[in-house]
Amino acid sequence: MVLAYELFLGKPLIFWGGIVTYLSLVFTMSISIAAKKGWKWVPFQYHPIMGFVTLLIATGHAALGIMAYVFGI
Repeated sequence: MVLAYELFLGKPLIFWGGIVTYLSLVFTMSISIAAKKGWKWVPFQYHPIMGFVTLLIATGHAALGIMAYVFGI
């Protein structure tokens, strides 16, 4: 069976990867928006770091999708 379809808490890994990718993207955006509004709950220096982390997570999510497409069930 393809790794993308392995179940974790009753859902396939690719499902959880999409949720984590989306949440990471929202968090990265919120750092920038908060900095523009003057809120200091997360220093802006973490924005590029979170951008890189989001890119890594999205790459893993894309790899799961490609594996699911290429290798099938």
